[in-house]
Parts: sequence; C-alpha cells; structure tokens
Amino acid sequence: MVMIIIIVQVNKCNGDNTPSSKPAVGVPKSVSSSENNGLPNNLPTEVNEKFQDGAQVQSLQGNIQDILEKGQASGIDPIALLEALKDSVPESEYAEINKRLEEQKKIVEQTIKNDESVQLEMLKKRTVFNVRHPHDTQYVLCEACRAMVGRAHFLVSRWRDNHKTTKLKESDVSAMIDNICKEETEQGDWIREYAVVESDNLKEDPSISITRMGVKSFCEEGCWVLEEACYKILDASETDLIEQLWRGKLSRHELVKLVCEDNLADEPGGCGQEYPAMSEKRKGEKRPYPFREAYQVKQQTKRTEL
Repeated sequence: MVMIIIIVQVNKCNGDNTPSSKPAVGVPKSVSSSENNGLPNNLPTEVNEKFQDGAQVQSLQGNIQDILEKGQASGIDPIALLEALKDSVPESEYAEINKRLEEQKKIVEQTIKNDESVQLEMLKKRTVFNVRHPHDTQYVLCEACRAMVGRAHFLVSRWRDNHKTTKLKESDVSAMIDNICKEETEQGDWIREYAVVESDNLKEDPSISITRMGVKSFCEEGCWVLEEACYKILDASETDLIEQLWRGKLSRHELVKLVCEDNLADEPGGCGQEYPAMSEKRKGEKRPYPFREAYQVKQQTKRTEL
C-alpha cells in the first residue's frame, strides 16, 4: 500500500523505527478519501503521482504550491486538500502545511464577510437569537469572565513586553478594553476560540460550559452568548479593570477575584456564587451552539444552495 511506503520512508528519515508523533487530522467529510494514502480520491493524476515516491514526499515543501494550483485547477477546495496532505507528509513538513492552512482560512474568512448569502443567513439566525428569552448568558458568565480577564491581562502584559522604554498610559489600556468584547477585533477575537457546550442531559445535569477549541470559529449563537456575557462583565467592572491593569499591581488570579467575584456578586452566574438554577422549560430544550470555522460555513452554505 502507498501509505506503508510513505511511513517507511518517513521513519528512515527520522533515523529510527518509531512512527511520527505528528497528530492525525481527519479529512473533512465533504471530501472523499483514499484508503491507500488518506488523500481525496479525485485528486488529479499530477498530484497523485507526487505521492507514489517516498523521496517526493520527504521533499514536499517545494511542491506544495504546485499541488495547490493543480488541485484548484481540478476544482478541489484548497483547505480540504491541505487537511488531506497533513495525514500524508512527514513531521518536518507539518509546519509548512499548517502555515498554508492558516493563510487559506484567513482568505476565506475575509471573503465570507462580503458573501451576501452567508450574511443573510446570519442575520436571520441573529434575529431568532435576539428574541429568544432568556438567553443562556448567566450559565457561562463566570467562565466567560475568567477568559475575558485572562485575555485583558495578556494584552497588557504583551504591550509592556513590546514597549519596555515607553510608559503605559491608562488611555492605552482603555483602548484595548474598548474592543475586548468585539469578536471581529484582535482584542476581542478570543470570543471565537470558545465553544458553548450544553451537558448531554440537561435534566440530570443542568449546566452549560465553555471550552477553548484551539481555532477561531465563525461568530454564531455561542459567540453571541459570550459577547453578551462580556458586555455584562464590562458594565460591572470596566473602570476597575482598566485601572488595575494600568497599575499592574494585581496578579491575574487577584484580578479575576476582583472582576469575576467581587464585582459580579449581584449578577446571577458570577464566580463565587451558586450555579444559577435552570428552569424545567430550559432543561427540555436543545439549543444549537455550532462551532464552525469560516470555511466550513462557506462549504455548508454552498451545499444548501445546491
């Protein structure tokens, strides 16, 4: 089998008989894959030929652009192709594949903002979301607060590290915090890294949490809930948060206690309080909290149109 040939070549390149430690990443469901080499079945001949020789695989870096161009010429989505390649290259090429993936995802994310069909779909979803009461904000408020304070602390620490000869002004901190709840900004894009997750059985375990996913999603229901929680936290703590970050005297743990416990003491779901009770009606619901990257939204929108 071709995969066996590739693995043998990679192991020889590594100088031992142990398999590569590169984590496996599955091929997206929208792309069929070959049992032999993990690549889409409909790759053009020119692309497939590059995987028949282990020597070619070991020196893939110089060929990635060529493979992408041939794949796109044959109508293969570049992100799907790169995801497939991740399962078929030695670890030494993994960083280059990831770099190309991030580039492609940013291109899609930028173009999708101007895609009228996607924007219309999101507008309809947001309208439904806004009239659904009550929102689930209180159930994730504490975790969202910890994440937001962590992001704010990181932003200010990074600023200090990058401007060692410049004195930090309170207005500098204020400018960072002004955007921390706006998911489309660098300061606020932490919101898109978290998925909102209901327990498997709300009747037995009435809880909703957030999980950091390691990639950034397209902003949908879960993102909107976290935005709402973020603004609620700022309403209670913006002045204290900016002042303490500017002074730089509190540790991250102390800042979390001030903002998420002390200042949210009167808010249902604040840290240090009992977890908010969930109504029987809410326990019986199953709300959609998708976590999709922009390219997945684009792919699914295209399939819907077809």
